[in-house]
Amino acid sequence: MRFLLALLIAAPLAAQSRIDGDVAIRLRDSTLHATLHYDYVALDDVKTIDLLINKSFSVPKATCPVCGAHHIENDDPAILHIDLTTPVAKGTHVPLTIEYEGSIADSYKRDVEFLELGLDDFWYPVHPRIGESDFTYRLNVSIDEPRFAIVTNGVSTKRRHGWLITSRVPDMDIGIILGRNLDRIRDGGIEIVTKNVPPEIPKQLLGDMRRVLDFYNTTFGASSPERAVTGVFRPYVSRPGQGGYFRKGYFVLPKLTDAAATLPNIAHELAHHWWIHAGQQNAWLNESFAEYSAMMAMRRLRGPAAFDTMIEEKKKRIATLNLPPIYGFDRTKDRRSTPMVFYVKGPLLLNALENEIGQTRFNELLRRAVEERIVDTDSFVALVGRIASPAVAGGFLRKLKE
Repeated sequence: MRFLLALLIAAPLAAQSRIDGDVAIRLRDSTLHATLHYDYVALDDVKTIDLLINKSFSVPKATCPVCGAHHIENDDPAILHIDLTTPVAKGTHVPLTIEYEGSIADSYKRDVEFLELGLDDFWYPVHPRIGESDFTYRLNVSIDEPRFAIVTNGVSTKRRHGWLITSRVPDMDIGIILGRNLDRIRDGGIEIVTKNVPPEIPKQLLGDMRRVLDFYNTTFGASSPERAVTGVFRPYVSRPGQGGYFRKGYFVLPKLTDAAATLPNIAHELAHHWWIHAGQQNAWLNESFAEYSAMMAMRRLRGPAAFDTMIEEKKKRIATLNLPPIYGFDRTKDRRSTPMVFYVKGPLLLNALENEIGQTRFNELLRRAVEERIVDTDSFVALVGRIASPAVAGGFLRKLKE
């Protein structure tokens, strides 16, 4: 069995690398076993390589055949630390061989007929600068339960003892759902996967999802349109801290019970096809923009009154709060404030900007931000200055710093 992975640095003329290996998932005892030949690409000049990995895994071997790297024990079991005998420069390809195995019971304990593996599980070695290193992959998955089906953010091909999975586009994750008795409803390139849900509920969503994507593609996303999406709804209500997430052409959300109430959340996740590449100190460019894009989509589908209601609800939520500035906000250092800053304060600021410059210029601003792949706040403010005026940009920057 082979496991191939190609990493792309998120920059122009990105270097491509590959990984060969073996991966096997045993559902009967909830374990995963893998040997990877990992062609790692350094994002900086490095003397050591640290990769994030599931802390329940053991890593008996991690070596570099040409640079003398070897795995050394680390105090943090969630970090795979590899010491390089020879330092390498930014952009260098570092061939690594990594063997690991361990329990995936935590990802499987809620439903013995539904296994979800993704970035939060760190079920494969993950670059710590998540989002800055999109990659493609080619993965053979074998399991010991032939009655299970697979859903993935890639393209799957059934084989005798499992599936061959290849990525559709460069992305930041390998997402895998393994399940039995999954219900799949498709309309063209859009598919919804559920379990034990009345079929009329996902059917209602298919048309609305297509209208949301059409709105995004025509409003700001024409340079990188999205038309094929697979949405997975867990068969249970998510546990605390387990929300939804999006990968390109793929999202996972909690159990589907109400199509109308779920649509704004889906619209938010779909918008991340365009708003996803900013780093931690500029992450409002991911989350606030996805949230406001979803609100704009609801305005198109449900009318101005529904949009105005969402705006007023957000204003009420922060009316008495003293929130930190958006500019330079790092959610890893202030997780308590993150929801209100990203999903309330940020969208309200974008709404104020849209009201100031008008919908036509605001849509042009979003389109240009997508085309130029704006990933930092200063660059976006500069773009505001070019689309609107330096005075508008200056006022917007002041509000970002308030």
